[in-house]
Amino acid sequence: MSIALKTLAVLVAALTAGLLWFFPFTVGTILAGWVGGLLFEYFLHRLYHSHNIGTHKEHHTDYFFLEPLETAKRAHPLWEYTKYALIVLICLMPLAALIGWKYYFIFYAGMVFHLMVIYQAVHFLFHYDKHLPQSVTSSEWYIWWRLCHIEHHWHSSRKNYSVSCPFIDMLFGTYEKPRPSYRDVPMKRGGRKVEVVAETAEAAQTGEA
Repeated sequence: MSIALKTLAVLVAALTAGLLWFFPFTVGTILAGWVGGLLFEYFLHRLYHSHNIGTHKEHHTDYFFLEPLETAKRAHPLWEYTKYALIVLICLMPLAALIGWKYYFIFYAGMVFHLMVIYQAVHFLFHYDKHLPQSVTSSEWYIWWRLCHIEHHWHSSRKNYSVSCPFIDMLFGTYEKPRPSYRDVPMKRGGRKVEVVAETAEAAQTGEA
């Protein structure tokens, strides 16, 4: 890890510790909301695959046949997650009776920030990371983190549901260790786009990578 990244990590840790000292319940509620966002990301992704939802099936097809940047741009448009954010807002309203409206909206803000900012950014960069410095993309932790998601696309569509935190998959028993390398995408077949979804991808059938 570069000196700049280490410095940033120390500053973030110090800032978080300071906020927790002076505003423990507020910061704790934000962190709880972020954890809620992580869990919502995991179970929503799992729901996509268990019910074979069209927009997500298209994303798995895009992965094999579009350029990485185009795949990243087309994956999970913001309007789709805005819809889910509104559903969550309504479904979690009973929580306000326990913690009050102020802390309910603080919790909700932490959850939505994860879904709309952290998750979207991480997922985009895992499909197109040309903007990241080489010191990041060549690090062992980043390579493992990113390949957890690539494994999901190539071989294990019913594993590695959590894009932003593979430890969630470890918690729920859906973690699959990524392989050392994968074939390049996009795949071209005589100029014709072949319909591929994760469950029937040739890679999953042949075991080739």
